[in-house]
Amino acid sequence: MQTKYTMLLIPAVVLWCGLLHRRLKLAVVVVAVAILGFGVWEWYLLEQYGRSHFLHHLGARQSVREPGEGALPALLREKAGLVGPLTGHFGCLGVGVGLVALGAAGVPRRFLAQLAVMWLLGLLLVVALPYQWTVLRPAVPPHLPDLTAVMIFWQVFGILAFAGLGACSVLLGCRFPAKLSIRRNTASWFLIGWFLVEVAGYFVLTPFGAARRLIGLTVVGGLLAARASDQVQRLAPLRCAPDWVIGFGVVTGLMVTALDTLDAYPEKVCAQRAAEACEPIQQPGATVWYTGHWGFQYYCEQAGMKPLVPGQSVLAAGDLLVWPLYPDPIGFYRPYRDSLPSVLPEGVVELLAEVVWDDPLSGQTIPNFYCGHDPVVGRDHPRLRVGVYRMKSQWAVPSP
Repeated sequence: MQTKYTMLLIPAVVLWCGLLHRRLKLAVVVVAVAILGFGVWEWYLLEQYGRSHFLHHLGARQSVREPGEGALPALLREKAGLVGPLTGHFGCLGVGVGLVALGAAGVPRRFLAQLAVMWLLGLLLVVALPYQWTVLRPAVPPHLPDLTAVMIFWQVFGILAFAGLGACSVLLGCRFPAKLSIRRNTASWFLIGWFLVEVAGYFVLTPFGAARRLIGLTVVGGLLAARASDQVQRLAPLRCAPDWVIGFGVVTGLMVTALDTLDAYPEKVCAQRAAEACEPIQQPGATVWYTGHWGFQYYCEQAGMKPLVPGQSVLAAGDLLVWPLYPDPIGFYRPYRDSLPSVLPEGVVELLAEVVWDDPLSGQTIPNFYCGHDPVVGRDHPRLRVGVYRMKSQWAVPSP
């Protein structure tokens, strides 16, 4: 719960399990121990650093209101905006789960094979086609200006996956159709309840769309689909997903992982090459500073660079600065410099070198897989560009 707030849903799942199995007192004890451990650690942070990590982030997130809009409408509008990322990311992460669920729901195997081929073909097109092809906009009403070919692709498969899981929930929880009457039991109701908790928790705990928000949802969705498939197969052996679907799910996971690894690799290489570029031009006593996040931050620290801290860092004349040149997007890619200035002050720095990583593939997962609407999109820029600057005069980094 401390490292991934979506795990705050697990106590609710434990209580649901205890209620179904008539072990509510024991479940309450388990939840109390978890909350106690969580609370003690937050109290320690409060005593040590003067603030609670959880309360800090809880209070920092506020809904952006339109002029004249109340707090509740702003919150509802913000949460409604999470529906698209939910179905979009699930169309990528849950495609294997969705095919198993659709098979249990009675979708013909031929149609499942067609869906699998369409998904693979769609992913390959997103990865390989130039950016201009992936952002083609179909003829849609004016109030849907951001609809693109890539978005439609992910949304369709996400909706199909959720439809399959919804059908599985009905099969396990209801006694119809009459020809396929599955006996209801606590195991099935536990999975249905857990799935609903994950869906509700996504909207309560999620400030923005990201693949990691669907970890629990994908896990319980797989269990729910497998449970329904097992129960249906006992009554109708031919009404379930074929064996190749499991292998297909594994392959899709490996493909997305390979693309994500490719997209992350430039952060390591560019940080190392930037450090190498600094060595011959670094003056005696000068400091090499850097800014950036995620993998780039890690490898810059490994190279001995000093982080740029807003409101604290003061760069002296002659110091070097390694600055990732994230593109300011046209729709998909946004800079994640947080509180740092969007551009360096004019007249204070001079560009000495530039490190660029690019490759023929268009598809990317960073940053949209981690804070975006669609899991995989195209790009119209290098994967990463890094500038090496020398300070011409002293610069105090402004506070956010």
